Amino acid sequence: MSNVKCEVSCKENLCAVNINIVRVTRTQLFTDHSMSSSTFKFEDFRKQVQAVKKSEPEERKPDNGYIISQISEQLTSGLWKIYHKTPNTREVFSSLGLGMLMAFLKLGTGGKTANEISSRFRFPDNVLLQDGYSKIFQSLQNSTGDDVEITIANGVFAPYCVTFKQDLMQIGEGLGFQFLNVNFDEPELAAREINKWVQQITDTRILNVISTEDVDKKTRLVLLSTVYFKGVWKKGFSPDDTKSKLFSGKIIHEVPIMSTTYKFPYSKLGNLDCCALGLPYKGDRFMMIILLPNHHDLWTLEDKLEESMFVNIRKQLKVDKEIYVELPKIRLSSKIELKPFLETVGIHSIFTTTADFDTMFEKRDNIYVSTAVQQACIEISEDGDTELPEPLILDPATGCAPVKDKVKAAPFPVKENPKLFIARHTFMFCIYDDKYDSAPIIGICS
Repeated sequence: MSNVKCEVSCKENLCAVNINIVRVTRTQLFTDHSMSSSTFKFEDFRKQVQAVKKSEPEERKPDNGYIISQISEQLTSGLWKIYHKTPNTREVFSSLGLGMLMAFLKLGTGGKTANEISSRFRFPDNVLLQDGYSKIFQSLQNSTGDDVEITIANGVFAPYCVTFKQDLMQIGEGLGFQFLNVNFDEPELAAREINKWVQQITDTRILNVISTEDVDKKTRLVLLSTVYFKGVWKKGFSPDDTKSKLFSGKIIHEVPIMSTTYKFPYSKLGNLDCCALGLPYKGDRFMMIILLPNHHDLWTLEDKLEESMFVNIRKQLKVDKEIYVELPKIRLSSKIELKPFLETVGIHSIFTTTADFDTMFEKRDNIYVSTAVQQACIEISEDGDTELPEPLILDPATGCAPVKDKVKAAPFPVKENPKLFIARHTFMFCIYDDKYDSAPIIGICS
């Protein structure tokens, strides 16, 4: 295994970020061995990005949000491997939601507790960490509208005997956090109060996250991360074409299958033994990237994923010819118990009585994390324009639209048969954010 140590200099914040990019395997993701190093200057990186397209809009220039997203993205596929092989995990996982939760814990803890979080998640100093995630959160909030709905809500729930520090609450609010005191001496009442908060903050999109099994009279601190996503396709599916068909997942069963034909971004990925399809959402910021294994072998595909894999896959997607697509109409929702997952990653201190939460509370009073939960939800439906003009495909040699030869053009051109992308067996997907070159949500449909 080899490590590459990248030093990123950010003049705007007069701080440096050390990023250890680790070649990921399931058991080696968070090792700290150092065998080789190279230096990567942020200003050089900025020039390379700007050189790709001189017409890049101002918001696409690298900022602290972009830097943090790239640090996070390098660990996303490895986190997914650990997550999906943790017992009782399900279909949807938000690395962004987890990253925000752990970033806030890093800002709200000290000593060994903060150092453990920082080393395992490769976090930079607090100034860059706070500003980066704040920019990402605000950008996602601003992108929410008629075409894309993305809700990220994080909650910290503590007993009445402790008081949150006001300065940290202000920082947390900039990262989508809210803070409540609840009475854990009455577990049923506490669970109802937390669920009521989730219901209100997500506009009833997510319900009943916490059960009475998650809290009891000994509960000290509950951490909650909720993520909801639904978008309107740039090229939608006609409801008239949605039919009940067989889907081969954990079991073979009938589900509503949508279908459409269009020139979607597509690529064959021989190294992963799968095909990749991009389904853009309106607004051109978000795209669902689907990885469809050629031989129904999702486990082999997952094991081959490496750091920043989704960034590399996105770059390989090209528009070529029409593709006939079949895709399940489905709502995927997963409740994730984060404690066993984080312990596998190497996070232990926050769950012990020695946890250092002095930065978060006026009086620590034996505070530690009793319960940590992520609830992630995504809806896939037909919504979108069903009639769109064909996308313009530029000649790679000239960068211009090809000019048709009117003399040689056939009077009755023969229409090619479209490629087939039949997603009616288990596949992997991500919601890709083109602004930050990252995959904030990953999942499988099984």
